[in-house]
Amino acid sequence: MLYIILFFSGGLSLPSINSVINDPVISFSANNELLRLFTYTIPGLALIWYLILNKKSLLVSINDLKPQKSDIISFALGFPGLILIGIAVSLLASAVNISNTGFMPQITIQAPDNVFVWIILIISCMGLAYLEESYFRFYLLKKFESIILFTPLRILFPAFLFALSHSWEGAFGMINAFLAGIFLSLLFIKYKSMHGISWAHGCYNLFVIVWVSLETLA
Repeated sequence: MLYIILFFSGGLSLPSINSVINDPVISFSANNELLRLFTYTIPGLALIWYLILNKKSLLVSINDLKPQKSDIISFALGFPGLILIGIAVSLLASAVNISNTGFMPQITIQAPDNVFVWIILIISCMGLAYLEESYFRFYLLKKFESIILFTPLRILFPAFLFALSHSWEGAFGMINAFLAGIFLSLLFIKYKSMHGISWAHGCYNLFVIVWVSLETLA
């Protein structure tokens, strides 16, 4: 239920299938992002962290949330790792004729055109990264720690849910999210670092938008 509320309640703000097929490049809207930030991202984070810090759940103590050296390590590994995964999936997408697969094309978001909107974009990317990492990595992996003893299954299930929540990006967007979800889960289990993987996730999203912008200019 929490998964559906958090990651499918904002469906009205997502592009329709027909619009994606006609134009897979979406313009960035500052107004839409501000609306999503205050009506979705911040309330979503507040809900997740209320559940995590709730005394009955005992998932984490407040001291565990302080940034540590392991956050720098997981970021240093996570950011380039996500880029490599993204490049591999992009090469796969380029090698496949999407029109013959029956899948939606992979969509991209166009970069902003002024400094103020870039600031909104950065805040939005980091906020969404923290929201997704808080739930898919921190909350689910902690929650399943005593329920699913088989570690590969404990990693694969959140990765599958993570991929499903990116279905609006098309088939290759889901593949990218699934592989990234496994990779980020391994980093979280290894380094116990939520901040590092959140920074890596947010910076990767920004990197993709900048890269697409440069390709468009070229």
